Amino acid sequence: MNKIERVMKTTEKLIMVLMLCMIFTVGYAQSDTNDGKETAGWSPADIQTLQYDKKLKKDAVAEPKLISSQEDYDPMDYNTWPCFEVPAGTVKDGSSRGRKDDIILLCTKKATYLFEIHQMMWDKMYFYDSATSFIRDSRTGQKYYVKDHVGAPLDVCYWMQGKAGQLFYSVSIYPPLPKTCTVVDIGQDSHPETAPGTTGWARQETLMKIPVRELQANQRKIVLQK
Repeated sequence: MNKIERVMKTTEKLIMVLMLCMIFTVGYAQSDTNDGKETAGWSPADIQTLQYDKKLKKDAVAEPKLISSQEDYDPMDYNTWPCFEVPAGTVKDGSSRGRKDDIILLCTKKATYLFEIHQMMWDKMYFYDSATSFIRDSRTGQKYYVKDHVGAPLDVCYWMQGKAGQLFYSVSIYPPLPKTCTVVDIGQDSHPETAPGTTGWARQETLMKIPVRELQANQRKIVLQK
């Protein structure tokens, strides 16, 4: 076998190896769908394990104090909405580069706590927490719906009273996430109607494909009661 033949044989082997690598890669790729059921490009190397946080101590989460409430609550009449006092000293890092940076996950084996940092634009602002809020596994599409909310009940419009510029967090409680759930989408299925005399509700887009470990790292921004 002369030198040219040896070079051609070596080239053929390299081409075969490259083709096998391409087939292997395509075999692990998955179709990307808008509903979050599957995500393109996941491979076994990407799959990690969710690291659970320590169990929260009793009363570790600051609960807003109820100031006033009406027996004849009407979602279309803001004068009947309950009012809560903004808890002080719950946020120690208010820096934000977007909504994703204002969300914190604390994952225990019995529950998942979703904290969201808010800033008071005025001394009094209204809020709403939908019972259709979910955490979705980005890989499987499995949704975990909110079970409870600290302070105001779910699906109730309410006021928060404090000082303009004040930072605080709200807390929603979800079922525990499985250890295989390491990348999530966060959103809600529906939004409330606009009450007369208000400017309505912001239609927030679903946050997609966020590593759980990044949202757990945001725990440094909040203060839990000792």
